[in-house]
Amino acid sequence: MKNYMVVRQKVKNLARFQAAFDQMRPHREAAGLTDLGQFCDFDEPDTVIVVMEAADIGKAREFWHSAVLARGREAAGVEGGLDASKDQVWLTDG
Repeated sequence: MKNYMVVRQKVKNLARFQAAFDQMRPHREAAGLTDLGQFCDFDEPDTVIVVMEAADIGKAREFWHSAVLARGREAAGVEGGLDASKDQVWLTDG
């Protein structure tokens, strides 16, 4: 069984987002997250959707609420707060 975390976030600048996202890779990997793809919303090109495989849902959820990720979002220029009930989706194929 595989689990996935999908995050939708509006950003100020795609290049700034990408640089910060790349720098956060070791933190995602430590949380058991593997990047599967990043996409721009077709109708809202300043909205980025990130798809990751989650090896451990508990660690991934902990990372979602971490100060490390909050600082990464700030560095990435993510606009506004992220609401887990609408900006984050958990999927499983099991």
